[in-house]
Amino acid sequence: MIVPMSIPPRDQGAESAESASSFASIDAVVIGAEPLAALLRVASRELRITVRRVAPFELPTLLADVGQRVDLVIVDLGALGHRSASAIMDVRRRWPEAGIVSVAMSGGVASAVEAFRAGADDHLDGSLAPRSLAPSVARALSNRAVRRIRRVREAAGRASHRRLMSLAMRDSLSSLWNRRYFDLRIRSEIARAARLGTSMSLGLLDLDGFKQVNDSLGHPAGDRLIALMGEILHGCCRSYDVPCRLGGDEFALILPETDLAGGVEAIEDIRSTLSASLALDEDSGGPSVTVSAGVAAVPVSATSVGELLGAADQALYAAKRHGRNRVVSAPVRPARPTLERSARPSVREGGGSA
Repeated sequence: MIVPMSIPPRDQGAESAESASSFASIDAVVIGAEPLAALLRVASRELRITVRRVAPFELPTLLADVGQRVDLVIVDLGALGHRSASAIMDVRRRWPEAGIVSVAMSGGVASAVEAFRAGADDHLDGSLAPRSLAPSVARALSNRAVRRIRRVREAAGRASHRRLMSLAMRDSLSSLWNRRYFDLRIRSEIARAARLGTSMSLGLLDLDGFKQVNDSLGHPAGDRLIALMGEILHGCCRSYDVPCRLGGDEFALILPETDLAGGVEAIEDIRSTLSASLALDEDSGGPSVTVSAGVAAVPVSATSVGELLGAADQALYAAKRHGRNRVVSAPVRPARPTLERSARPSVREGGGSA
């Protein structure tokens, strides 16, 4: 009777169950002579196992078969000769979880050490019999089960880490990226634009009348407004745009591969969409809520993070000064210093310009 090697005490119940389920159906490959394949069938008669024999010269074809499932590999070192260690390493790379047992009629400790270093789970030396092969098969399959469990846990850990990182970078109310993520992406996008010689626009948006909504209708109404703004930003963005909530009623939209005119057009779409979508309007008795925004671009408005934020922020303040509910673009910097005054900000209101 085959008795698998006991699995480490940590989470023993879960690992034992996994080990047992792993033994339900086994695809085995014997690299060597037919007598060794017949011996494996006898040694593993209590298991549901399918044994396939592969001659050494057929090993490259087996390794290249992307659809081939292999749970257990028995490697005849004598049949492979000097290629035995590299064959074991190739098998381990191709099927990282598979159980591998190497066998040799001679070679002693040296062949065993070489096989273990190459990736074998167990090694048998000398004359073979079902009684001696069975424990090695069980040990290799137990190690396979442990490797499977480790892989599943590592994958779950990576997925959990990604979820936590996403939560740490998301604003829970609007589902937009938060300030921390904005600070990371704005730097990388400016660097990317400089490297590729392309444009990149930044829009800073502010909700006009947001404080009056909170004061007159309560914070739940303000929260709904923030959530609505998040939906609108998501709906108006391309897949590679970066919509963010910087805090309070302040939002930002990073627009890769977009020049200043394109940035103004994209932000204007958001402003007009909010105006058309708001449930809080004069007809419902609520305060009027609109969007003021400033847009700047790399390289025409700025070439660094500080310059770009400053240019977009100044354009936003210009939108506020000009009566709110409008989009203002930052002035285009001259190619080289001149004595002329810089251009006045371009102001857009409801699709027009001032």
